[in-house]
Amino acid sequence: MKILVVEDFAIDREELLEMLASFQDLPIEEVKACENGRLALAAADSFLPDVVLCDVEMPYMDGFDLLRAMREKHPDVKFVFCSLYNRLEYYKNALDLDSNGYLLKPLDSAQLHDCLLRFFEQSQVLSSEREELSQLREQVEKNRDSLRELFIINLLHGCLSPAEIEEKQSELEMEGWFTGIRFAVIEVDDFFDHAEQYRRQKRQQLYYFKLWQTIDRILHDSAEICPLFFVKVENARFCCGFRRESIPEPLFLDNSQRLIQRCKSMGISVTVAVEPNVESVEGLTRAFEQCSYMLRFKYSMGKGIVLYVNDIPGASEMASYPSVVDLQKELRYVLNQQDRKGLDHFVQEYYQQVQTMSLYRQRTASILLAVCAQLILNESGAGLQEALGGEEKVWERLLRFETARESIQWVQKMLWSVSRFLGRQREQKEQKLIEQVQRYVEKHLQDDLHLEEIARHFFYSPNYLNSRFKKETNLTISEYITRRKIAEAKRRLLQTREPVAEIAAQVGYEHVSYFNFVFKRMEGMTPREFRQLHGGGEDHEDA
Repeated sequence: MKILVVEDFAIDREELLEMLASFQDLPIEEVKACENGRLALAAADSFLPDVVLCDVEMPYMDGFDLLRAMREKHPDVKFVFCSLYNRLEYYKNALDLDSNGYLLKPLDSAQLHDCLLRFFEQSQVLSSEREELSQLREQVEKNRDSLRELFIINLLHGCLSPAEIEEKQSELEMEGWFTGIRFAVIEVDDFFDHAEQYRRQKRQQLYYFKLWQTIDRILHDSAEICPLFFVKVENARFCCGFRRESIPEPLFLDNSQRLIQRCKSMGISVTVAVEPNVESVEGLTRAFEQCSYMLRFKYSMGKGIVLYVNDIPGASEMASYPSVVDLQKELRYVLNQQDRKGLDHFVQEYYQQVQTMSLYRQRTASILLAVCAQLILNESGAGLQEALGGEEKVWERLLRFETARESIQWVQKMLWSVSRFLGRQREQKEQKLIEQVQRYVEKHLQDDLHLEEIARHFFYSPNYLNSRFKKETNLTISEYITRRKIAEAKRRLLQTREPVAEIAAQVGYEHVSYFNFVFKRMEGMTPREFRQLHGGGEDHEDA
């Protein structure tokens, strides 16, 4: 910690320097003194102080003008006024200028020490947070490709909310990736027959790796059409995307055919479904749904071919069908509202939206059920049957409905059951989460706990975790941590003869002065006073 002293009176300046020299327990790296604000401002550019201790009234440039100038050039510096004048307008000016303290002369050594200690502890916390952030960034960089691959897979399956998509795109530096791309789904033909052969030979993983390596090598052989991404979404199915400006549509289709031939020459038969024009993240999810739909036509059209939207009956209709992402987003909202009328209205609107399409009645409901089942799995880890109270043969019941009215009524009833189930699950999950956080705090009372660390441990954002915790306990996580630490400290003060400094360390306070400050703020007295008042064990080494 580097400290800049600004004082025009030599006696006061020397006294302050001697006081700082006596603080042997503080990590003061260097101290520099200046006679006025003008000299201090010039010195700060090279000295780069962490703390400025400054008089108010000085020649050439007073303390307030110096603070204004320092905030422009060195905004992070801690600035404390040391003044003889106990004037209201001076306090107000210091407050308006966002100073970090106002101490009256003659300076109290303990008061100045505590002030500097607080600055040091704040800087340590900030430094620790910056170090953790740096380590996290390094980790993200090292695993960026894997994280991007996982993100794309979740994106294709419609498992992410719009907010999560936006966050991940920013975090993984993937903004604009899915605007203007050509997309293909590659499906390995006769996969299960080959996989079974390798399984009997106990070489199944070798087969999976061979498929991946072969297709990846073929896709990357040509530098001019190197894919933007290539991911395995299932053991038999791969997806890839190309920047549209780098590969014209005829060349894209031609290379899809060439991929099929190259794989065939290596003993692997594949069928490729293509979507040449994807313009957005939502469009990518829709393209995957459309290509998956087209691949069903291998049965009638044959294997080892390129499937194009214009060649498949109903494929263009799939493109206008509500996307899984949009449908899931709307469904999640109405289910979470637990509003029966709103839910029934949603189902009515959904059926009205798709009734003009040439989709048979079972498909209309089955898509909604499939999205609902995926949503239940994502939200609670349960299956559709469990959410419906153990009702069996859900999918078979779709075949029994002869009118849309029957189907709508049944789906409305089913979704209401799911809504109540998810509500119960959410309450249990939140309660369990709160209990887990509390147990974690109890287990780590001796550590310097922070909200960000706890949130990272439970894989939640700090804001979300803190808001959930406060909703259940009426306390922020930081407030809860402090209360539990002080409660444990009180127990030790009363039941042991451990010195206060040792107790402070055992409840996660590195500096006993800061522990004393927090304890007094919470209890209205120091730890020693608390021990004496309540007849606790005598403290022979109190600090």
